[in-house]
Amino acid sequence: MGNTAPDDGLLALQAAVTRRRFLQRLAMTSAFGAASAALLANCSSDGDEGAPSTGAASTDGAGAATTSVEGSGTLEGFRVVGFSGGGTGKPLAELRIATQAPGAIVPGFAFDPGETVVRRLAWNSLVALDNEGNPVLADAESYTPNADLTEHVFTLRDGLQWSDGTPYDAQTYIDSLLYRLPLGGIFGPSWLVGMNDVLFNGADPSTLGYEAPDPKTLIFRSTAPVPFIERFLASNGDFFPIPMHLFADADSSEVLASMSDPANFVCNGPYVITENSPGSIVYERNPRFSSGGPAGVADRVVTTVFDAMRSSQSFNAFRSGELDVVTVGANDIPSVQADADLSARTTQIVWPNYNMVVVNHNREPLGDPRVRTALHLAIDRKVLAESVLSGSALPMEGLLSPGYEGYDPDFRAVDVADPAAEAQRLLAEAGFPGGEGFPELTYITQGDASFDLISQTLIGMWNDVLGITVKLQRLDPASWFSAVITPEDVAEWGDLADAPWPAAFRDPADTFPDLLYFGGVVYHHNWTMPDDLLARCEAALYEVDPVVRASALAEVNAAIMKELPIIPVTLLNDIQVRREGIAGQFAAYGSEFYGLRHVSAE
Repeated sequence: MGNTAPDDGLLALQAAVTRRRFLQRLAMTSAFGAASAALLANCSSDGDEGAPSTGAASTDGAGAATTSVEGSGTLEGFRVVGFSGGGTGKPLAELRIATQAPGAIVPGFAFDPGETVVRRLAWNSLVALDNEGNPVLADAESYTPNADLTEHVFTLRDGLQWSDGTPYDAQTYIDSLLYRLPLGGIFGPSWLVGMNDVLFNGADPSTLGYEAPDPKTLIFRSTAPVPFIERFLASNGDFFPIPMHLFADADSSEVLASMSDPANFVCNGPYVITENSPGSIVYERNPRFSSGGPAGVADRVVTTVFDAMRSSQSFNAFRSGELDVVTVGANDIPSVQADADLSARTTQIVWPNYNMVVVNHNREPLGDPRVRTALHLAIDRKVLAESVLSGSALPMEGLLSPGYEGYDPDFRAVDVADPAAEAQRLLAEAGFPGGEGFPELTYITQGDASFDLISQTLIGMWNDVLGITVKLQRLDPASWFSAVITPEDVAEWGDLADAPWPAAFRDPADTFPDLLYFGGVVYHHNWTMPDDLLARCEAALYEVDPVVRASALAEVNAAIMKELPIIPVTLLNDIQVRREGIAGQFAAYGSEFYGLRHVSAE
């Protein structure tokens, strides 16, 4: 894919889209939850505490990456997996889980944990994920790419219909995307022919490389080979169909409000909503489910609404027998570890939920790579992941996650025998021996308990190893976003800040562009990727041969980490416990919710 330097106006538009995409990510993290969902709405949490709310055939494309990371975990005695699923397929009459109040119950109108639960149970797209987290065809009965993976033809199944009996076809997919485009909720993908021109230059949406030449055929045209398109489509709500016979001639807000009544709810997934109250949403089988892919094992799914899915309140509800599966917050992990029975029924799900430190390269001495490297080396990630976070994280030295092509668990951004000693040497070489003369830095955190714990630990490590003082500045999510992501003075926003980044789907093509350079880097005011490195990065992401791709991604990751634009710290994983007689697991965010369809009797 070619790259040209954008003018200031285009960069501003790109940055605006990037900020909205970033807010979507934040809505999926443990740190932000509802607060970021509100920020996203204004732009057109799942924390450690929270109370119940009142108010077909597997494809043979290049998109299926191996996600298993058995044995790579840090929690002794907990089974470790790198995917959602793992059920036995045995019938299950009812599954009871925790959820959050969804911002919307139709794909593409919200992006939060509650909406994602609804999407995985009640909605289907061209592709889904199987019991091992790999792409399988759903609404599509076949996928045929051309030789260089720049044209992607999906043939739809016969007889597709909505839960009210209305048929839909390939044109419904096209109309659904075009309907949502002017609403400001579509942000890509950048590889789709014409998408950047539509988003940034006002081009007519009819120029998109997305067409339905007949009722059974959908064609995507990409500006480069896209080996990950199946995994992308399984996760991306923008390309899910919506019942256009309801939306076409109506105001979207009126349709969404009407569909909140189960009597008016229309979907195309394996479940329909039969009860919807402020405290609970109940799903039962869709008798008109006509798609392929996983149809769900449980006959009925009862979701109890909490302010936070991963909370002491949801854990207590599990222990009292009200839930069958629960994702455990860091505060409750010691209780699970102390209970041999619970530990035996606990799974650690490794997924790309990054915790990093963003560095203001515009402020001295942080512009000196020796200083950034010293900060990086002074962090004992093993202690942080295993002791401070009770084993609910994996140490991270780069931007490639387990399950990503090119990932190497032994990778070190700076490979030295004694990281602390090297950190001290580099700081002294930069002119600050023992921290002498080093200015006091600020570290901005959004105030969530888990991130506050991480930031305080990092501050202590920097002081112990380097002899420097870092002052913690706690902000609410809105203020954090304004200060770090959209500062009025890009050179003076501060020094350091925590940086959450959950991947929407398991592939570097999701992580690298959005994090580092989509629309100018997410933290575009801090660092700009050099042109030669950008070209190498894109070449690696759109490489078709998986062996070549893995090698190229590993090389790009190493090159990026030499610059240390962002300091990786840990991957925050899901710790999930299930009652006796239940099999399977699902990560509580993003595309991993497909695991819900596979949870079964043991």
